Amino acid sequence: LDLGLKERSLSILTSALDMCRELQYFTDRVEQATLLRKRLLQERDIEEALLRAIASFSRYEIEKAIAGAVALGYTSNTCDIARLKLGKLIQCEHITGALAEAISKRNVPLLAEATQQAEGADMCELPSYNEAVELLVKLRKVEEIKTALRNASHSRDVIQLNDAINQSQGIYNGEDYMSAVALRDDILKRSGVDERLQSAINSRKRADILAVLDEAKSLNLRNSWTETAT
Repeated sequence: LDLGLKERSLSILTSALDMCRELQYFTDRVEQATLLRKRLLQERDIEEALLRAIASFSRYEIEKAIAGAVALGYTSNTCDIARLKLGKLIQCEHITGALAEAISKRNVPLLAEATQQAEGADMCELPSYNEAVELLVKLRKVEEIKTALRNASHSRDVIQLNDAINQSQGIYNGEDYMSAVALRDDILKRSGVDERLQSAINSRKRADILAVLDEAKSLNLRNSWTETAT
């Protein structure tokens, strides 16, 4: 009994208490050993519950096991590991939620922040992280293309417009793209009318000049060539 109490050994206490029952030997020492054995059994159960919870990767199971340890006032390395694991799981849930929100909103700043959080927490193995990174790259590319389309539209330069439109192929076909295509086509149409006006003026044929002037009127085109043709 003394050895079991001193060593806090469950096996020694169990053997000693079994002998005490056989001998019908009851003392304060026996009662003390009985209480300690009960305590050690509880600690063993908690330790096993902690190990199972850690292996389960379940936040609920780990929280429940830690609560049992706290209620008993039990501490151990396994408790510390469980708390670390719980903290990691909570952090993982937070980051996974942030990634999911950023992906659903297709928001570049949110995606950048969520992916940085995942990288800082060493959680790049999450499937949603890879999805978020791919979407972030795509959205940033779309923003670059939108800027190029707007700049080209502002410049009204056909070569620049063509370059921006070609970059957009298969990536972006939104409002800025449609506006740039319409502007390019309009500029090319007007340029073609100017060329035909010059040719008609040089031919000095009334029918040719009237035909091209009608085309210019439909485009609301007024410039030095339309004045000369008129």
